[in-house]
Amino acid sequence: LFTLRLFSQNVKKLMNYAETYQFDKLENAIKNLKGEQKEEAAVLYLRALIETDADKALAVYNRILEQDTETINAERALLRVAQYYYIKGLYIQSADVLKRIIIHFPDSFYAKKAKDQMVIIRDAFGERVKSAPAVEGEGLPSERKESAGKSLSSQKGKQYVVQLGAF
Repeated sequence: LFTLRLFSQNVKKLMNYAETYQFDKLENAIKNLKGEQKEEAAVLYLRALIETDADKALAVYNRILEQDTETINAERALLRVAQYYYIKGLYIQSADVLKRIIIHFPDSFYAKKAKDQMVIIRDAFGERVKSAPAVEGEGLPSERKESAGKSLSSQKGKQYVVQLGAF
């Protein structure tokens, strides 16, 4: 019980580092964790958060979703996966993951963010996103980069999306 409580305090401290953008401290603290603590969903989420390679971060988020589909860790991981797909230009896959958040966590803070992102995607892609299959069951949509690129490019008329960000 003492170890569990201590670990809970550690995770809270690690989350505080992430929320206050102290990523160097976060990285060092994660390195100092021992054994099973490093594989907990909350710690995996934080590791993915500071990962500089987006593809590696995606793999970590998928590991989280393999072990945790019901907690805030799953919500956070799903939102990050949706953002990954969106940034890669895989808008329909992003919408699929966003729908999963909205369906499985309807009253959460992340569901609100997912709904806001869905509005942006629907404004750009209209009916194609509305008709995208609902995401059900475990796991995430498989990587469909080739088929997504073909389906978007084979549509009549060209659509352009401009993404802006301030970081």
